[in-house]
Amino acid sequence: MKCTSCVTSSWACSWCPHENKCTHNVTTCSRTVISGENNPQNSLIKGRQHCPSFKLEEEILLPSGVPKEITIEVRNLPSVV
Repeated sequence: MKCTSCVTSSWACSWCPHENKCTHNVTTCSRTVISGENNPQNSLIKGRQHCPSFKLEEEILLPSGVPKEITIEVRNLPSVV
Protein backbone atom coordinates (compact mmCIF):
# COMPACT_ATOMS: atom_id res chain seq x y z
CA MET A 1 0.00 0.00 0.00
CA LYS A 2 1.17 3.54 -0.72
CA CYS A 3 0.94 6.55 1.57
CA THR A 4 -1.70 8.29 -0.56
CA SER A 5 -3.92 5.18 -0.58
CA CYS A 6 -3.52 4.87 3.18
CA VAL A 7 -4.32 8.45 4.18
CA THR A 8 -7.27 8.75 1.77
CA SER A 9 -8.90 5.48 2.86
CA SER A 10 -12.39 5.43 4.34
CA TRP A 11 -10.97 4.42 7.71
CA ALA A 12 -8.99 6.42 10.28
CA CYS A 13 -5.65 5.07 9.04
CA SER A 14 -2.30 6.83 9.36
CA TRP A 15 1.01 6.41 7.51
CA CYS A 16 4.35 5.72 9.21
CA PRO A 17 6.97 7.03 6.73
CA HIS A 18 9.96 5.51 8.53
CA GLU A 19 8.36 2.07 8.58
CA ASN A 20 6.69 2.50 5.17
CA LYS A 21 3.40 1.15 6.50
CA CYS A 22 -0.26 2.01 6.97
CA THR A 23 -1.71 1.51 10.44
CA HIS A 24 -4.58 2.37 12.77
CA ASN A 25 -2.20 2.11 15.74
CA VAL A 26 0.24 5.03 15.57
CA THR A 27 2.13 3.81 18.64
CA THR A 28 3.85 1.38 16.25
CA CYS A 29 5.38 4.32 14.34
CA SER A 30 8.90 5.17 15.43
CA ARG A 31 8.84 8.87 14.53
CA THR A 32 6.70 10.91 12.17
CA VAL A 33 3.05 10.06 11.54
CA ILE A 34 0.96 11.29 8.62
CA SER A 35 -2.65 11.23 9.80
CA GLY A 36 -5.34 10.05 7.43
CA GLU A 37 -7.85 12.50 6.02
CA ASN A 38 -10.67 10.60 7.76
CA ASN A 39 -8.86 10.44 11.08
CA PRO A 40 -10.89 12.48 13.61
CA GLN A 41 -7.80 13.52 15.59
CA ASN A 42 -6.32 16.95 14.88
CA SER A 43 -2.81 16.91 13.45
CA LEU A 44 -0.49 19.36 11.69
CA ILE A 45 0.68 16.53 9.44
CA LYS A 46 -2.57 15.29 7.95
CA GLY A 47 -3.52 14.24 4.45
CA ARG A 48 -2.03 13.22 1.12
CA GLN A 49 -0.13 16.51 0.64
CA HIS A 50 2.32 15.30 3.33
CA CYS A 51 3.07 11.94 1.66
CA PRO A 52 6.56 11.35 0.25
CA SER A 53 6.50 11.76 -3.53
CA PHE A 54 8.43 12.58 -6.68
CA LYS A 55 7.99 16.06 -8.13
CA LEU A 56 7.88 15.47 -11.87
CA GLU A 57 7.21 18.35 -14.22
CA GLU A 58 7.10 16.07 -17.23
CA GLU A 59 7.45 12.41 -18.12
CA ILE A 60 11.04 11.11 -18.19
CA LEU A 61 11.70 8.73 -21.08
CA LEU A 62 14.86 6.61 -20.98
CA PRO A 63 16.14 4.22 -23.65
CA SER A 64 16.53 0.60 -22.58
CA GLY A 65 20.10 -0.56 -21.94
CA VAL A 66 21.67 2.92 -22.17
CA PRO A 67 23.17 4.29 -18.93
CA LYS A 68 21.88 7.78 -18.26
CA GLU A 69 22.15 10.02 -15.20
CA ILE A 70 18.91 11.70 -14.17
CA THR A 71 17.91 13.98 -11.31
CA ILE A 72 14.51 13.65 -9.69
CA GLU A 73 13.22 16.11 -7.10
CA VAL A 74 11.43 14.56 -4.14
CA ARG A 75 9.21 16.01 -1.43
CA ASN A 76 8.32 15.04 2.11
CA LEU A 77 11.00 12.41 2.60
CA PRO A 78 11.40 11.56 6.28
CA SER A 79 14.62 12.77 7.86
CA VAL A 80 17.07 10.12 9.02
CA VAL A 81 18.21 12.06 12.07
